[in-house]
Amino acid sequence: MPPLTLGWSHADGDDCLRVEGFADAALGRLACAGADELGRMLPVYPRERVDGPPTSELRARFPATRGRYVVDGRSVCFVPRFPFRPGTTYVVLVAPELVPSGERGRVDPDGFVEMAIECPARTGGTPARVVAVQPTAHTLPRNHLRFYVSFSDSMSEGEASEHVHLRRADTGEELEDVFLAFDPELWDPSRTRLTVLLDPARIKRGLAPHREVGYPLVEGVDVELVVDGGFRDARGTPLGVAFVQHYRVGPDLRSIVEPSTWTIDVPPAGSREPLVVHFGRPLDAALTARCLVVVDRTGSPPRGAAVIGAEERSWSFRPATAWEAHEHELVVDPVIEDVSGNSIARVFDRDLTDPAHASRAVERVRLPFVPA
Repeated sequence: MPPLTLGWSHADGDDCLRVEGFADAALGRLACAGADELGRMLPVYPRERVDGPPTSELRARFPATRGRYVVDGRSVCFVPRFPFRPGTTYVVLVAPELVPSGERGRVDPDGFVEMAIECPARTGGTPARVVAVQPTAHTLPRNHLRFYVSFSDSMSEGEASEHVHLRRADTGEELEDVFLAFDPELWDPSRTRLTVLLDPARIKRGLAPHREVGYPLVEGVDVELVVDGGFRDARGTPLGVAFVQHYRVGPDLRSIVEPSTWTIDVPPAGSREPLVVHFGRPLDAALTARCLVVVDRTGSPPRGAAVIGAEERSWSFRPATAWEAHEHELVVDPVIEDVSGNSIARVFDRDLTDPAHASRAVERVRLPFVPA
């Protein structure tokens, strides 16, 4: 029986890892297996060095790479959810029930055979860069919850914990254990925007981490969010230059979001001037972008472009055609939040003894307006 082989290939037009050399019985089992069983029998892991930890440790320390399996003739292909990282070694573990007799690969204590291969590095092209970090405000509340880091091109997966840091601005000291673990990393579908969460358990009062170590941020202590130059893009090319965003830290933001208190600048009928909504506080950029919509009297959204304003304190909508002099509505999805995670329904960092912090049942909020 020929040995198992591992190589680079394509499946349905995507790059994949292809394992060949299975016996007929193993191929039959693979052909009938569901997605979860395939993931158990042939997990794939990234690893920087082939002579790294034993595979039993590897499975315990790292989650398997997410993706799908394609049983193709006498081989199996693994297509990752995100592209393979050039220059990274990948390990495929083959379950004992799939291993041909006489296979001489590296075997772990559970009987899995380890196969490893390096993804070739790619060269050329302009490296990606950080194009924006949100919030754009200069001051954060002490109980701030999220950052968004946007890149000019798709980035490698699995590197955020090593290359994204928060440090004191005065001393340069890195703040330890302030982020929620990057497991999994929170990327948008294009892998150009990374969501970075401060540890919610340290923010929410009453939880053990909050009682033991307190808030990740300290009022009056300036901080810097740093994306260092070693972060690699999807081609394996490092950014090269670090990006640093400076913030002051102010008081807590701890109240329900109330759309009824927003100020709306209504445009004149017959114009294409924008509708402008002022929130009175900074809202979460990503949620604001998807939770606000204008509809006309038929309930349909007119064509146009929406823009989030400075420091995420406002939002505007400019229609593609002139406003008509009839009633419109600004529709607000209740999942919208401010930068501290407070929503229309509840306070995130709430005081359980304060009636003003009690959660409430809400539906979509509709704010009518008529171009004059």
